[in-house]
Amino acid sequence: MKTNLLIALLISCVLKGCSKDEVLIPFQDDPAPLPDSGYEYFYVSVEGNDMNDGRRKETPWKTIQKVNTTALRSGQAILFRSGEIFNGNLDLSNKSGTADRPVLIGSYGVSRAIIDAGAYGSGILAKNTQNIVVRDLVIKGDGYKVNPANGVFFYTDSSGTMENIVVMNLEIFGFMGRGLFFNVPYPNETTNAGGQLPDPGNASAGYNGLLIENTDAHDNGMAGIETNGYWEWGKNTWASRFNHRNITVRKCRAYNNRGVYEYKESHSGSGIFIACVENALVEYCEAFNNGEENGIPTAGPIGIWFAEVRNGIIQYSESYSNKSGLGVDGGGFDVDGGSQNCVVQYCYSHDNEGSGFSVFEWGSGNKMSSITIRYNISENDGYKNNYSGIALWSKKIIDEIRIHNNTVYSKFLGDRSSFGVNAIKMYSDQFISNLKVFNNIFIAEGANAKIIDGNVGSGIWTNNIYWTIDGASSNGFIYGTFADPELSDPGSGGYQHPFLSPNNDYGLYVYAPKEGSPAINSGITLG
Repeated sequence: MKTNLLIALLISCVLKGCSKDEVLIPFQDDPAPLPDSGYEYFYVSVEGNDMNDGRRKETPWKTIQKVNTTALRSGQAILFRSGEIFNGNLDLSNKSGTADRPVLIGSYGVSRAIIDAGAYGSGILAKNTQNIVVRDLVIKGDGYKVNPANGVFFYTDSSGTMENIVVMNLEIFGFMGRGLFFNVPYPNETTNAGGQLPDPGNASAGYNGLLIENTDAHDNGMAGIETNGYWEWGKNTWASRFNHRNITVRKCRAYNNRGVYEYKESHSGSGIFIACVENALVEYCEAFNNGEENGIPTAGPIGIWFAEVRNGIIQYSESYSNKSGLGVDGGGFDVDGGSQNCVVQYCYSHDNEGSGFSVFEWGSGNKMSSITIRYNISENDGYKNNYSGIALWSKKIIDEIRIHNNTVYSKFLGDRSSFGVNAIKMYSDQFISNLKVFNNIFIAEGANAKIIDGNVGSGIWTNNIYWTIDGASSNGFIYGTFADPELSDPGSGGYQHPFLSPNNDYGLYVYAPKEGSPAINSGITLG
């Protein structure tokens, strides 16, 4: 069914596995080369003096407070001495450069400087700031149960768009809010566990041209990395304004973002959550062990997901061991309410409490349409609350969902499964038109495992292969071929690291079909 194409493309995008207990090393410990022409540098060291001119490494400033009171302009850079700890809250509000010569904030020396926000306030706060590069820093708070702020917090209440922001090679941890947060506050926004509630922004505000790269956000509360925007109430439903445009999140990791048990208004504890964006790309990212302290029963976190995104792609990423806390979800990847023209492809999800790949519509005021889940692998997902490798659920119409060329292996894990598991699940309250499910492999193993759960009476289901092992139920599934797909070693995908180009030689060969597999050349040709 052309699944050999799926395997060839997917296994080439993921690095060779390692133990889940392996110590994670930052992508880039040493700062990258700085611009060497036309920039004016100011240096900061704990051995300095705020009365110095700051223009030479021999005459540095001393404190964050000195930087906060300095008006920066295009072509200027503030560099903190590597390895040193600077206590306080760095305020970059209105410190904007130009598109060709942005303001630069970073480190000098052989590693990264540390900004310690302590028990209160953001490590970096940037209101109405644009044309800026923030890089090569460690941002820490006193802990996700102590410091109530967001670690690095960009927000705008202007009437225009903030342009050209680069955040790269940061490590952010120890905040109850989000590790890294871009937001346009809205009038009805309530105080949340992030602890910061700025004045409402403008419906036309947003960020354009945002790059987040090589950044680790871990051990925070609400989320690791998040964008959110201006929401409006109308006709008994919420709808976002798609405030932001052209956002890329690349080679980032979000892990151990626990959630906030005391926060009961909505979900908490996601890894990478991208909302209110037109043109979004998330690639070569990893999210794991997020969400275990989510405190609301009716909503839950996801490892990597979109909501209210128009024209979005999630690809070449891995999401695993995420949890639902007291609530639902806790899955690997999701495209959620109000999203339009979005694709999740070449991703690997495994060992999540929630579903590996989901398409959910929570009731957005924006119509959800054209969602594609393709060329992905799910292994042992959905082991809590009777979830699945792939799940579809909606409260309003979703127009056109395409699920094709995925491989799903679902095994009932008796020692940790609270209910049964499913390869694919269709919830009963469906409002989906133009559903197409084809060219997939579904494998269920164990007495409490099913190929499918729920209602499959709608849509086109064709050219799928399904297979049951050790007493699993096919559950009346007739929309394909019942046959052993003869994969190399399904269920042993393990842990991967998807941070190199998709042209490397490592990957998930355990899901490659053997010679003679009925999966080869038996699917619908995609064209």
